Amino acid sequence: MLTVGLNSPSKDQNAIKLYPNPNTGRFTIEVDKSKVSQNYQIFNLEGSIIQEGRLSSRHTLIDLNGFGKGIYFFRLNESGISRKVVLIE
Repeated sequence: MLTVGLNSPSKDQNAIKLYPNPNTGRFTIEVDKSKVSQNYQIFNLEGSIIQEGRLSSRHTLIDLNGFGKGIYFFRLNESGISRKVVLIE
């Protein structure tokens, strides 16, 4: 089956998962092997970088405890893949 349309995710978009989302400040980023060792950034709604680092494995725990509840954005720099992150507490 082939899905075609503006909302169809690309193969690269499927290469990253973020869960749980929403969360209480801690969440896991799961990537395929080709994305390990890429740099990431997390932004607030104003566009300021609040955290950055490098993915060290296929499953990386991100801790945003200490930041207020709200909406943040996770981005893999080399791939340009972004995900919305929602903190509820």
